[in-house]
Amino acid sequence: MLGCALSVVFNCILGAVWYSGKVPTGRLWMRRVYPGKSESDISKESGFAIAFSIIASIILSLLLRFILIDFFKSSSLIDGVKFGVGLSCLTTLLEAPHVLFGKGYFDVFLIHQVYNLLTVAVGAVCIVYFN
Repeated sequence: MLGCALSVVFNCILGAVWYSGKVPTGRLWMRRVYPGKSESDISKESGFAIAFSIIASIILSLLLRFILIDFFKSSSLIDGVKFGVGLSCLTTLLEAPHVLFGKGYFDVFLIHQVYNLLTVAVGAVCIVYFN
């Protein structure tokens, strides 16, 4: 379970950095999703989203562990990376049409999908390595 815990910690740290106003991805995301609001304004109204994200991250890491260890019996870091990247590619391909038909910002979609790819791939590696 150490791998699951590290996966959740990594996810939280990456999210805090990735979506902060200190990095290009965060600045673009804030400008598109919260036009005219400051980083402190966004932080004040994000309590529920942050709590939900942590719970979702815990569930995600437990599901990844079940799939990788219990179901596929993975023991190689390469397996973890391949599974994480492959799963992220599948979900990206499923979501892309919705963003395009819904007239969403494609750059925001890419920010989310790269974040998801990193989260799932690194989480999978943590789970396999520390199993």
